[in-house]
Amino acid sequence: TIGKHSIKWATNTIKNIPNILSYRNINCISMLGSKTGVIVSPGPSLEKNVHLLKEHADKIFIICPIRSVAILRANNIEPDFVLQLDAIGGDFVENSKSSLNMPVRNLVVDATVDPSFFNFPAEKKYWYFTANKTIGLENHIDIGAFGLEAVSVSIACLKFAYKFGLTKLALIGQDLAFSPNKRYADGGGLGV
Repeated sequence: TIGKHSIKWATNTIKNIPNILSYRNINCISMLGSKTGVIVSPGPSLEKNVHLLKEHADKIFIICPIRSVAILRANNIEPDFVLQLDAIGGDFVENSKSSLNMPVRNLVVDATVDPSFFNFPAEKKYWYFTANKTIGLENHIDIGAFGLEAVSVSIACLKFAYKFGLTKLALIGQDLAFSPNKRYADGGGLGV
């Protein structure tokens, strides 16, 4: 992954420096003393289990990748935190924006994301650096908390929840690559 995306990560980070200086890093996030959370990924099993989440959504923190937002909202569930860490831009950004009819509550992005994600509709925006992608900026600015390195945005969501104090965690829709016929729940593909 580093060999494939490192140039894009560095380019995006340089373009994102004004955004990094304008928005807050994740060190200022608080989970308000809650201990329970659900990490919602857009895997095919989400459709089978979303009704269980709906029954308890008002009592738990819901954390998800951007691909899960449209599915949750179609079931009248609003996520508390939405994460994006991929450098992908273009159609994915536009399709993600068009799948939402209102801003998300809290958007958390890796500093290496496509700069368009800093314009993503959100009430509050936060950023962080993955430890191996700082390109030396840690010597000049507070780069936020480390420890969210992960092979997928869903695992980054899990680490984020744990890092900010959620100790009782459930996972829904984590089966992204298990089905040869369907990778995402309906609405999770976002045209990319």
